[in-house]
Amino acid sequence: MPEMFGTEFVAFVLVIFTIIAITARLGMFDSVIRSHGTQLSSVRTKSWLVFLTIIFVSIIMGIALLAEFILNA
Repeated sequence: MPEMFGTEFVAFVLVIFTIIAITARLGMFDSVIRSHGTQLSSVRTKSWLVFLTIIFVSIIMGIALLAEFILNA
């Protein structure tokens, strides 16, 4: 049985995180931050950012696990 969370998982997580970090750094999400971040209260903005963080982490882990499964199959 293949090992879950192996070296392929770590490699894919780092690659996907780098891609998301670069897109955020280039300002791809600035319009979302401007439209939602400035018009809401501080608590609501922080809860929205926590929700987005959970979504991004789930996407990263899901894609990395899928890639590891495909490579080990």
